[in-house]
Amino acid sequence: MKFEKRTNKDGTSYYSFVYYDAKNNKRVRLTRTEINSRFGHDILTEEEAKTCLKLLSAQVESQAIKIQRRLSWEKEYYNFTDLLDQYEKAQRKNAPNSWENNVFYLKHYVLPFFLTQKKLNNIELWEDYFDEFKEWLEKDAKILSGKRLISFSSKNHAINAVNTFFNHLFQKKLVNRISKCQQFSEHLVKQRTIDDVVYPAEMEQVYATLKANGYNYEAAFFRYQFFSGMRYSEGLAISLADLFQGELPANQLMAKKISAHGIKYLGYIVSDSQINEKGQRVPFKGKKEISEKYARTIPIVDKVLWNELVDLASEQYEHWQHTKGTPKKDFLLFQGLDDSTASRRLQDAFDSCKLRYRSWHCLRHSRATWLIGETGDEVLARAWLGHSSISVFQRYNHLYQSLVREAKGKDTVGKEFKLKKV
Repeated sequence: MKFEKRTNKDGTSYYSFVYYDAKNNKRVRLTRTEINSRFGHDILTEEEAKTCLKLLSAQVESQAIKIQRRLSWEKEYYNFTDLLDQYEKAQRKNAPNSWENNVFYLKHYVLPFFLTQKKLNNIELWEDYFDEFKEWLEKDAKILSGKRLISFSSKNHAINAVNTFFNHLFQKKLVNRISKCQQFSEHLVKQRTIDDVVYPAEMEQVYATLKANGYNYEAAFFRYQFFSGMRYSEGLAISLADLFQGELPANQLMAKKISAHGIKYLGYIVSDSQINEKGQRVPFKGKKEISEKYARTIPIVDKVLWNELVDLASEQYEHWQHTKGTPKKDFLLFQGLDDSTASRRLQDAFDSCKLRYRSWHCLRHSRATWLIGETGDEVLARAWLGHSSISVFQRYNHLYQSLVREAKGKDTVGKEFKLKKV
């Protein structure tokens, strides 16, 4: 890896960083946005460039080692590379909007367990180790960063990958019968507790910490996810074309509902898609296509958030003006957000505030809990959050009631009188 001095049109200069991608056999230059996201500003001096080069080189090398370890089975069990390719092609055809999930969990959890850990090159023997596989998922399987265990829903994704893999192998006559691994119980997958809910005061603490550390993209995104309740991939998809100021059309269901509950808002987002791991715009979860009929309207009820979004939109508008005919939909408000870096900075912010870490997805659960608990309006909640099941509404309503009970359980008039005048 090396750094290079580059000059802007106005004569000012900054340092850029380039590394060689051995996998794709090409030089890759880190964008200024990536550098700003990593260090909080442009690198303007050679001395600072040298320091940053060491940090970036260590990061690139570390990632290369992790990838090499995760994919070691491809070298040791070379015949499985072809099986994985065939499986991916079949999944693309059978599930064009959701195939990536199965391929991801097969590649990063299923194959490493059965091939690297258990040394089972004979697939016919895998069924005998399904219980061990589930035990490993429950106690040892971690997210790729290695910091914490995967969720129960991810464990079931891994099990589903095993099952669909066996279905594929049976259809191709590569195994004698279909073996099925039982998934974890639904109540384990869907259970959420008050520990998963971010309180408004906690949100303000973490937001302020991210801001103080110069992580403006992460701070704005954190606040947006808390108030919007969108999934991570849905939040990333918000573009210059999706932000509107003023009131919703009076005949819209959302407009009627928030008016009935006296909810004040400054503007709104209209979103019809999400961004996948490859940066491509794809349909919402559970939808077959990107269409206006599946679009969600989300009011922006927080003044600080609205101003953050206006600043981001203004930045993207400047970029858009210098293009010729490029759709505004291509200019994402959170373009500078890097998944792994953002998650690490979020965890550090929670740690700095001495708060229990909650993931990006917990912000969606938090919005659902507060919205459903405070309004009791199933129709509003389902429209806002994009949920289709009444059981989801009931689950969050119960969670809100648990929060209320916990608050009441904090006795203010016990052995000591704790009430104070204000």
